[in-house]
Amino acid sequence: MPPLDADERSRFYSSSGLSWPADLYLGYLACWIVLVDLHYYRMRSAWIYGSWLINYRGGFVRRGLSGEIFLDLKRLLHVPLLAEVLVFQLSCFALILLVVRQLLRSRSHPVWVWALVVSPATFAFPIFDSSVAFRQEILLFALLAVLVLIFRKHSSARTDIVQLSDGTLSLCLATACPAIILCHEGLVCYFPYVAVAMFLGFKGIKRTAKVLAIPTVLVCVALYQTMTHTGNAIVASRVCQALRDPAADAMNNGICSGSIYFLQQSRNIYRQQVISLVHDRDALLLYSIATILCFLPILLGLFDVGRRGCQPWKLSAFASATLLSMAASSILFINALDWGRWIYTHVLCVSLLLFWLHADLPLRRDAAGLQHHEGLNTWVMRSALFLYATCWNLPFFPAKHFMGYAGVASRFLGS
Repeated sequence: MPPLDADERSRFYSSSGLSWPADLYLGYLACWIVLVDLHYYRMRSAWIYGSWLINYRGGFVRRGLSGEIFLDLKRLLHVPLLAEVLVFQLSCFALILLVVRQLLRSRSHPVWVWALVVSPATFAFPIFDSSVAFRQEILLFALLAVLVLIFRKHSSARTDIVQLSDGTLSLCLATACPAIILCHEGLVCYFPYVAVAMFLGFKGIKRTAKVLAIPTVLVCVALYQTMTHTGNAIVASRVCQALRDPAADAMNNGICSGSIYFLQQSRNIYRQQVISLVHDRDALLLYSIATILCFLPILLGLFDVGRRGCQPWKLSAFASATLLSMAASSILFINALDWGRWIYTHVLCVSLLLFWLHADLPLRRDAAGLQHHEGLNTWVMRSALFLYATCWNLPFFPAKHFMGYAGVASRFLGS
């Protein structure tokens, strides 16, 4: 069937608003995320909040930019530190969910889209694995969401065009990308997703290379600095003292007992923990099963968008960036125990880009007549999606929770 003309596209889009189940589910996720973050706010979590409060008061150190900014904001605005972090975290998640909602408005939803939306490894991850959620990777998600939003609006005939010159975009990325590295150096492994977002938006390598040239150089400089300033006991103590936390008289309690305390630890400790995981067959089995469940909807989505007319060069760029990022992130799996967190970061980045590819597919007359609940027209499929959404989650070693919402309930009842 031929593509829709401009008038037909306008009529279809104006009548194809977001289906109420997706709207309801995104609202449900937003409520959960707020409640979980407030829970850790009251606990003054040394990981969820302490990781954001590493600062430069003891000298330059890896991951210290966010804490330095929050300390300066506290001095200017007289707002409690943890409240600043709470608002910032929730703002990032709100941006991500709003962009996802915008992407889901554009057409009917195949079953793989629903599977990625409800997957425990994407937007529901803070519910199932809250102890490692709300960390600096949300900066990467927010950056990707902004890029998708900019390019979607730029290429859409039914919304206002966002006018950004190459120089302006390069300047913005030259600020944002090094800042993300200065907040967490490990996120450099996921920057191929940023590069492919630029490539898909510009539809060419020349403009992409031009815009990313300066940000890439600055990212390399920031990465080198963070890798050569890993921290020590003196720096960790001064970082903690700068927070003036009455409950943090020592490095083994209060807000300083998590990420800040580990500034003084050798990387060999992390590697020993990874070795313990590798020798645990049950844990490896759980991670293998979870990884398959994570990426199954993604593979179905790639096949579906290819079948529906997505240009081959887009699919090739998308697949290449994914494989490159996975290869780069192997160093994270070797040096840190947060395997579920690293997998989650991959899956959510890939999901955002895949939703974008799907939303930008050419609309055809046969597709325009489909119901919005495409793929959800049988109880069997709905039941399968319900089980997929509720009965598993990414495990976190050494705790081997793999029971979905049953595990969430048991942890809350046990706390």
